[in-house]
Amino acid sequence: MKSKYISCFFYLILGAGILFLSCNPTRDRWINRKWHTLTGHYNVYFNGEKKFNDAMETLEKGHVDDFTKILEVFPYGDEAAQKAISGVMDEVTKKASLTIQNHTVGSFTDNAYLLLGKAQYFKRDYYAALEPFQYINSHPKYKDQGLKPISTCWIAKCYIGLKKEGEGEAIMGLLLNDIDPIQLQGKLAKEKDKVIKVDNEDKAEIYASAADIAIKQSNYSKAIEKLLVAGKYTTSKSHRIRYTFILGQLYQLQGKNKEANMNFKRILRMIAPYNFEFNASINLSHSYDSTDKSAVRKVRRALKRMIDDDKNDGMYDQIYYELGNLEYKEKNIPAAVKNYKLSVAKSTKNQNQKGLSFLALANIYLLQPEYRLAQAYYDSAARSFKPDYKDYEKIMAKKTVLSELISNLIVIETEDSLQHLSVLSKDQLEKKIDEWIKSAKQTSEQKAKADQLQKEIDKSNAANQSLNPGGPPPLAFGGDGVAQWYFYNAQIITSGAQDFFSTRKWGQRANTDYWRIAAKEKEMLTEQAGADTSKQKTDSTAYGKKEDGEEESKEDVKNSVSTERKNWIANVPFTNAEIESSNKKILEAYYNIGLVYDEKLNDQRESVNNFQEMLKRFPGNKYEPEILYRMYKIYAKHKLTMPKAEEYKQQLIAKYPESPYALILQNKIVNRTSDNDPNREVSKLYGQMYDAYLDGKFEEVKSLKLQAQKKFPGNMIQPKFDLLMALTIGKTETVENFKSSLTAITKDYPKTDVAERAQDILDLLKKQKTALLPDSIKKELEPDFVIEQTGAHYYIFALKNDKADMTDYNMKLNQFCEEYHQFDNLRTNPMLTNEGYQVVVVKEFPDYQKALTFIKDIDMLEFIKKQMKPDSPFIHFVISINNFRKIIKENKFEAYNEFFKKQYSPPPPKKTTQSPQSPE
Repeated sequence: MKSKYISCFFYLILGAGILFLSCNPTRDRWINRKWHTLTGHYNVYFNGEKKFNDAMETLEKGHVDDFTKILEVFPYGDEAAQKAISGVMDEVTKKASLTIQNHTVGSFTDNAYLLLGKAQYFKRDYYAALEPFQYINSHPKYKDQGLKPISTCWIAKCYIGLKKEGEGEAIMGLLLNDIDPIQLQGKLAKEKDKVIKVDNEDKAEIYASAADIAIKQSNYSKAIEKLLVAGKYTTSKSHRIRYTFILGQLYQLQGKNKEANMNFKRILRMIAPYNFEFNASINLSHSYDSTDKSAVRKVRRALKRMIDDDKNDGMYDQIYYELGNLEYKEKNIPAAVKNYKLSVAKSTKNQNQKGLSFLALANIYLLQPEYRLAQAYYDSAARSFKPDYKDYEKIMAKKTVLSELISNLIVIETEDSLQHLSVLSKDQLEKKIDEWIKSAKQTSEQKAKADQLQKEIDKSNAANQSLNPGGPPPLAFGGDGVAQWYFYNAQIITSGAQDFFSTRKWGQRANTDYWRIAAKEKEMLTEQAGADTSKQKTDSTAYGKKEDGEEESKEDVKNSVSTERKNWIANVPFTNAEIESSNKKILEAYYNIGLVYDEKLNDQRESVNNFQEMLKRFPGNKYEPEILYRMYKIYAKHKLTMPKAEEYKQQLIAKYPESPYALILQNKIVNRTSDNDPNREVSKLYGQMYDAYLDGKFEEVKSLKLQAQKKFPGNMIQPKFDLLMALTIGKTETVENFKSSLTAITKDYPKTDVAERAQDILDLLKKQKTALLPDSIKKELEPDFVIEQTGAHYYIFALKNDKADMTDYNMKLNQFCEEYHQFDNLRTNPMLTNEGYQVVVVKEFPDYQKALTFIKDIDMLEFIKKQMKPDSPFIHFVISINNFRKIIKENKFEAYNEFFKKQYSPPPPKKTTQSPQSPE
């Protein structure tokens, strides 16, 4: 018996010893590996993996798919959703780290590194995530094992998260070649033996990741190829459904309706979640022959049946949108508008769908054209879409252009209405003010009542909620579900009042009887205002001067109004000066509207109508030469209206023979520098200062420098004034003062040619070569071209053909500006030089770098070669205003072009280019 106890004790001691020896986390022996594999897996790693999988399931369930665009390949949720699980990922990180630290020799250490990287990825710390993935790839123990391919895949995902799609695509390409290399022939056929074996789920994720990268790069053919492989290997039904739906979307984008429909029909057979089935049915309705009336009727009936199906509640907005598309294709515009509006009304959750409906309405009204409605719907679309929507910038550009148009139209309407009030008699004006005061009071009272009713309803609802916590909300019509009469239901009365007084439906108007007729009367008064104000003008001026006696009478009317009422007519123009100011605003608005129609909306018909009205109301105004020129160019585009074009040309030449526009039409030299040009005065003063310096009149130099500083502070050639002053100090004061003035120039004007010259002189001073300074003065100050980093710049396209019609080149450059630089507010203008060049000027850029970006875009896209296709030699460059005036005055286009080419290295052209399109 004793020996038995001794034997048990011996085995116990032996087992403890073995257990103790196997606990060493770094000693690589068989028993250590097995022990740490077992304990590392089930004690720590298992818990971390379970937490990670639970978090991923939460992400997938919470992910909201947006079926208005290509679905996400991986339903990882948005940034907010991933932040919500960051705490769980911290726990996963701890578990993975403990496995690595305490069970190094176990078989699950590389799995722990992979899990650690994934946790960091979903915390959006991509740089931290890269480290464990790269460690798996580089460590001798792990790099030849099965986790290398999937860790490489996650490295590519990290680069995509860092917005480095190129690096991610390159890494994924190498990985795909490792797991599925190109089949080679002959001696190289043995390369296929090097294929890395990957389990099916990892292969599915790798190919899905490759498809995701291709979709982000809009390479849909490649995405389809990779997604087909991912669907073949995945064992997850939800993933297969998602991949199949995305394949349908990608085929649809490529116009392959047969393949797209095949995938959408497959969704219907897969017993997919209802939102997938519903949207598959919606997408199937896209593919029909619009010329086949029976097919159109069949699709229309199918969509209407979907509206009648209660299962589709909450998704009616998509159905109405598709009905709108169908009616639009059938050119049934009223029905299309009706359905798009119903789609907007039914959109309560899907903001992108609401945005698409707003956008469809905006495009319809833009084509009609109804610019006010189009602007309103573009504004609504911009508010509905998130900034990452693919066409967001184009929508914002159209909204901005139309907003500019509408704001100028409002100026005209407002000023015309105010001028109409200025011609009313005292009694009429008093009556109007009384009406406004009464209307404002009624509106205020009604709003106060509505607010009070709403407070009572909120209070009642709160009381009902406290009596019946957790119960259903009160019925819309009160009672036990039985509808009450309108005026017995406070909630409906409040809703109606708010709707009436809001501007969304009826706009702004007073709460008066027959308010619809009153609104119509206001329109009539606005129209009458134009006629009344036109009568106020005399032949002597374009801005409506009045007789002195009439001015006094209007002043008497204004003064006779009581003090408390004067605020209502504060903006009404009564005096000649006020009328003139009002007319100037109207004139500017007409001019701006014409430019918007012509240059930004490409609506020449409306532009002509606007300009004709402008010339009719304000004959002889300051813009008339330019307007006549624009009218000539517009009509000259249409061969059938050439007599009209010639009429405006002759009118321009006859009335304004010396204007630049008339000279251009006559192929005469245009003198762009006027005698009173302030820049010319600055240049003249600098020339006097320089001559005084050469004559040794240093006191006069200092006097002229002070004069320039007072008269032209911050002028464009201020650096040259300062350098000349510094050289004068070098002649008249100490060396230290000379150095100080030069140093100040290098600090005040860094990275400029003047600063470089000042620095060269400082270097000479350091080398004690002051004797060279007098001989270098002329070189320092000789007139030369200088790249100015700051200040306005132009882009110049110059064609060596003084007989060429530059209209087409001007139009195409304008289109390029609209397509690629729509937010830079650029304008294009043609002109003729006396060097035989026809020129298109694009202006203006705020500085040199902005202009340089513009010319680089043109060169990279090969726009001139592929779109403009000039038939004569040409040059193009960017130039500051000072240098531009210089080359115009001194006929140095070619000289400046040579100078610019030395400074500029054009970028290589893109392999694929997109042609700019005409404004929609």
